[in-house]
Formats: sequence, C-alpha cells, structure tokens
Amino acid sequence: VTSVIFLASLSEYDMYLQEDSRKNRAEESLQLFQTILRYPWFKKASIILFLNKRDLFEEKFPKSDISNYFPAYKGPPGDIEGGKKFMTKLYQDAHDDVTEDKTRSLFIHLTCATDTKNIRLVFNAVRSTVINTFMVENGLL
Repeated sequence: VTSVIFLASLSEYDMYLQEDSRKNRAEESLQLFQTILRYPWFKKASIILFLNKRDLFEEKFPKSDISNYFPAYKGPPGDIEGGKKFMTKLYQDAHDDVTEDKTRSLFIHLTCATDTKNIRLVFNAVRSTVINTFMVENGLL
C-alpha cells in the first residue's frame, strides 16, 4: 500500500452520531483515523487526508462556538481561519501520536466537493504524491 486516502467532514464538529447521541462526530472521525493509521498494512503508507465540507464549516463556524465541543480550542469565537487550523492540528496530532515511523507523510487538503476546480487541483496533487512515492520506493527517483 503506497497511500491511504481518508475523508472527514470539517463541518461536523458540533454534531453527534445518530446511533449514539453522546458521541461527537468529529471525535469519532479522529478515532477512526487513528485506528486506520495503526493497521500494520499502512505503517509505511503516506496519508492523504481530505477535510471536506469547507464551505459548510465556513458558514457554520461564526454561529456555532467550537469551544463548546472542543474545549481545547482557545482562539476567538468565529475565527474561521483559526478554526480550520485547530481542526487540521487535531488530525496532525492524531497522526503524530500513532505514527512510529516519523518519515510517514501526512498531506492535508481542505476541500469542498462541490467546487470542481478545487477538487481537480487537489486530485492532481494527490496523483503526483502517489506517483512520486511509488517512484522513490522503487528506486526510480
């Protein structure tokens, strides 16, 4: 396995699971992310993380205080860029906490699936990453 693609919703920080109304969706996503990273098959794979629904996050963030759900957030309420950095750091930290081989790469992309230009750009970057990793691992670069 060269790469793992993981998709998470950026905008679900204030939502709960339908099957368990006490479990925050973003926390569940972070736990699943770490579980996948621990699998032995993926120990050396680069990780490509899509934090999707950027548009919904930007719309919601000024109205729904993230610190009510994630008390570790210390930025000002409504600071969209600060909120994006916080959410990105949660996944970066989750990756770093379970990654033994510190050479494993994590590529994070904030996306909006309905923005076709953005998605095209991101998928081109992902394709380049996968091809480059493959070439390096096989001594072609």
